[in-house]
Amino acid sequence: MRRIRFVILISIMAMVAAACSAPDAGDDTTTTAAATATTSGSVDATTTTAGAAETTEAMAEGCDEPIRVGVLQPLTGGLAASGTDAKDGFELYWANHSTEIAGCTVEFRVEDTGGNPDTALQKVDELVQNYGAQIIVGELLANVTFALADRLKDNEDVIFMSPIGSADDMTQRNPFPNFIRAGGWTSSQTSHVLGQWAFDNGYTDVASMCTDYAFGWEMCGGFTQVFTEAGGTVAASEQLWNPLGSTDLGTYVTQLSGFDPDAVFVLQVGASVSDFFQNWSDFGLKEQIPILAGEVTADVSNIRNVPVDQVEGLISSGHWAEGRDAPETQEFVELFDAATGRLPSYYAAATWTAAQYIDETIQAMNGDLSDKAAALETMKGLELLTPFGPSVLDDYGNPIYDIYIRQVVVRDDGRVWNVVIDTYNDIDQFWPKSADEYLQQPVYSREFQGNAGG
Repeated sequence: MRRIRFVILISIMAMVAAACSAPDAGDDTTTTAAATATTSGSVDATTTTAGAAETTEAMAEGCDEPIRVGVLQPLTGGLAASGTDAKDGFELYWANHSTEIAGCTVEFRVEDTGGNPDTALQKVDELVQNYGAQIIVGELLANVTFALADRLKDNEDVIFMSPIGSADDMTQRNPFPNFIRAGGWTSSQTSHVLGQWAFDNGYTDVASMCTDYAFGWEMCGGFTQVFTEAGGTVAASEQLWNPLGSTDLGTYVTQLSGFDPDAVFVLQVGASVSDFFQNWSDFGLKEQIPILAGEVTADVSNIRNVPVDQVEGLISSGHWAEGRDAPETQEFVELFDAATGRLPSYYAAATWTAAQYIDETIQAMNGDLSDKAAALETMKGLELLTPFGPSVLDDYGNPIYDIYIRQVVVRDDGRVWNVVIDTYNDIDQFWPKSADEYLQQPVYSREFQGNAGG
């Protein structure tokens, strides 16, 4: 098994911090392997390459052109904090690993989508047609990821990687031929586990409040189906759906308290997270009704600016736990923290892992990515030790992970992070069902939540 190579050198921390900072509006930053940054005049793109002399030498040995990677993330708008973490994780990997691989130079450009599908499509066309990207890494939102996959599905010259966008059906009933989830996951994969854990830990009647789009339907459906098939109850009338981007959630919180459940499963993203916890606190519900959170709701990118008393003790499930006591996790956490002054979110770990998959694939292919189908098969066959833990892909191109039940704990430095309180090993996207059984049911939606008896 190839092991992740962490290089923690205090002498280069200033360079790493520069490489990982969010781009200024209107700037385009080019970083050489020698860590010399220059600024040019084009808009919201970051390109990293090796120095000119090194590039010429590398291309003469192995490649006629650099291997170009396009990265799409929301760096402005309500998801900017998460998108910036994703950008920083990808840049940090290359700041600590050689961009010269098997005689080829890796070069990448980061573009801001603003979380808008139309903007993302414009940017991906630019990256593929004009920049010449052979690999696209993106995006954060499930609906934007779907739009990108649909645009790229007939392009045999491009590999589309999704370390964050987690729409279930993209590696299930309707897979895309050039799509792979190296570093990623399916939306319901971690909430399946939380549903089982909740029932096993004595919860019997749960209400839910989830964001009203594909990601929310799938995370909520994953929890609901496994929990109710285990013997619990989630009444359809007690499942609330709030619009994406909502920042006035008081009426929903009032309804939840009126249901008087054992617990509430919550899936909120972006700015809605802090608004939810503020309302939950204002209504005095934190000590009355336990919250069981979907992975991103408890992610540090969303809770690092929430008052500690509102989130301390919060239970969630996830394939990422920055407080996990393992060398491959803590070395990455320390490196990211030293470079950015932040604890890394799942988004940062995901894009670092995507970069790791790219690096290892180029090595295994000896620098020749001309046959994208062969490169995809090579990537699917890798077994890596990543910041998440062990990572291997199933036959559909989706990772099989250890899934963690996590609790928000206050560190000695006053910051909060997620520590592991239970681990479910080797969980695939269909667990606890077989693939054949799982794929006979519809994809989760508002209409299908798998409410057994509900």
